[in-house]
Amino acid sequence: MGLPPVRLRRLTAGDLLRFDAYGSLAGYLFDFARSWVVGRRPTPDQQMILDAVRDSVIAGVERL
Repeated sequence: MGLPPVRLRRLTAGDLLRFDAYGSLAGYLFDFARSWVVGRRPTPDQQMILDAVRDSVIAGVERL
């Protein structure tokens, strides 16, 4: 299974965008991500997705 093909295009208002960064420093692993809607407030459906992603991460951390 390979990587999906790269598709370049300009972001437009309403696009969902997610940045994720991870790595290690002095033996410590880190991972952080940020998600948002480009150029405007999220629609109710987009807000539901953003909330679900955040809530799942919080639940996982609490479980640990």
